[in-house]
Amino acid sequence: MLRDKGGNGPRPAARLLRRQPRLHLANPPITAIDLRPRKAGAACAELLYDLLAGASAPGTERIHPIELQIGSSTRVG
Repeated sequence: MLRDKGGNGPRPAARLLRRQPRLHLANPPITAIDLRPRKAGAACAELLYDLLAGASAPGTERIHPIELQIGSSTRVG
């Protein structure tokens, strides 16, 4: 997929990845980080609501899980 689009380096690939949600179709499969932006946005809104309502103290931190999807383009070990 990247080769078909003319990408052969990290910068062109990074631009393309923002537009391509189906990373598993890339050849070779690409390593990527799924930041789960919708869940992160919802969690931020919930925390803001809790802060404004006094249900959470200022400085409260919450952990937002992300996922590293390792493709065969990455050497492990």
